[in-house]
Amino acid sequence: MTTDPPTDPTDPEPQQTDPQQTDPRQTDPPQSDQTDPPPRTTAPPDNCSTGSYTIQEGDTSRLAVAQKFDVSVEAMDAANQGTDGYSAFYVGLEIIIPAGSDC
Repeated sequence: MTTDPPTDPTDPEPQQTDPQQTDPRQTDPPQSDQTDPPPRTTAPPDNCSTGSYTIQEGDTSRLAVAQKFDVSVEAMDAANQGTDGYSAFYVGLEIIIPAGSDC
């Protein structure tokens, strides 16, 4: 038969730990207040192959979009010869982004 060790009434009662409780010294990484917006383009990151882009609010001109993807307006115009509505260049229009000129 086993006996429990004697207890000292002046000792604080041992704390039991919850196995699901995390170590208080560990902290979660800080959460960002901002969430990443969904990607707007399927243009390749290296800009060396053709992709597509949907015109967004704030895309003020063909030049602004061409500069965003580091292509010339002429190359973008040529790639979109068959794109319906390209000359109107409106929000929501999906256009073709050609490969960059340095490829």
